[in-house]
Amino acid sequence: MTVPQAAHQAPAVYVPLFDRLDSTYLHPTPFRTAEKCIEFWSTVEIPDAIVDQAVIAYPKSFEQEVDRRINEEMEAFHQRWFAANPQPAKDKHIPEWEAKFSAEREQHRLSVVGPIEDAVRSKRPDGLGEYDVTQLIRAAQMWYHSPNFERFPEEDEKVRSHPIELYDGFLTVEEIENLYKLESIHDSIARIYPDDSTDRIVSALENIGEDTLAVQQEIIRGTDQLRS
Repeated sequence: MTVPQAAHQAPAVYVPLFDRLDSTYLHPTPFRTAEKCIEFWSTVEIPDAIVDQAVIAYPKSFEQEVDRRINEEMEAFHQRWFAANPQPAKDKHIPEWEAKFSAEREQHRLSVVGPIEDAVRSKRPDGLGEYDVTQLIRAAQMWYHSPNFERFPEEDEKVRSHPIELYDGFLTVEEIENLYKLESIHDSIARIYPDDSTDRIVSALENIGEDTLAVQQEIIRGTDQLRS
């Protein structure tokens, strides 16, 4: 079968793909104009499940950044420590050397955790505000689905510079992304995760059924023993 080549010239009548406002939050279409991108993401209904997922995912992303910075600092400490404290030539001195490393490593870790957390928190909020969360999600989706910057650079810039009202004032779409780094949790605000609560309920009921059956079998065995 020969695959037809896409035509670059628009026919007189066609079904448009770009700038549609009849798509849905979970299945948006692309945009070529900032106006339509902003209009769609400013008004489309955000599923409650998406909001809940974002509220859970964002603090985890914050913690991951803290952990990454701590790991980087500890790796640098390891390199400095081993450079200044080479492994002893004699085996009998190795336990003492290892104990010294462990003690100083833990001491250094405890000394840097607090300052690193404070440093990250000074540049990035550690949570999404109750009144801001839906606005932040809208901004994140505008950022992610902005018109292609290579094909429509001016339209992309209009989206990035568009102001978003938050509880404490205004930030642009780009400022929000730079501050919150919401692209790191894009998966959590782009799709709804399957709800496994039903599976948990079914599993619990199955366990209850198995426990009940086991008790019944014990009663039957006890009754048989009494009869005999």
